[in-house]
Parts: sequence; structure tokens; C-alpha cells
Amino acid sequence: MEFANLMTCGGMDASFMGACSMGWLGMVLAVFIIMIARKWLFEELLQQDFAFYIGIIGTVIAYYFSFGIIGAYKFATVIGIAGGLAVGYFAPMFMGGGGGDSGGSNEF
Repeated sequence: MEFANLMTCGGMDASFMGACSMGWLGMVLAVFIIMIARKWLFEELLQQDFAFYIGIIGTVIAYYFSFGIIGAYKFATVIGIAGGLAVGYFAPMFMGGGGGDSGGSNEF
């Protein structure tokens, strides 16, 4: 089993729209979905605090390692989104104060 390294494109096709570029595109998509979910799902609909920066970091870490192990950007995108949403939702509960991102439903 070979680890698909997203940073060096090792272990995958590095051509245009190959596995490496699709892997990076999947990470960008996952991060944008976390940005949209923070605003429209957590702030507007649920009125919950969401640690934005911690959620983004959780998304990137979950995506990077799941892509390296699985090697498929579609599954890694879903795992990254789920990891980012879970970390961003539960982090303010442990940090006490909304996660320190100077935002949230109690800002206005």
C-alpha cells in the first residue's frame, strides 16, 4: 500500500486534471463547503457557535490523511467535510467562549 502524497504528487498521476490536481480541487471544495455551512447552517439556521478556523484546520487534516490512505478524492472530500463540521461544532463546547473566531450567532 502506497501513501498518496498530496504535497509532492507522489504515488499518483501528476498530469493536468489527474489524481493530484483533482485531489487539490477536492480539498478546496471541502473548505468552501465548510465556509458555507458555517454561515448558513450554523449561524442562520441552528443559531449555534462554530469555531471557523478550527473547523477549517480539521477539514484539511481529515482530508489530507484520508486522501493519502484511500487515494480517492471523492471519499476524502466527504470525510473532510464530516471531520470539519464535527470539529467546528464541538470545539466551542470545550474552549468556552465560542472558539475565539470573533464570530458566531451572538455577534449582532
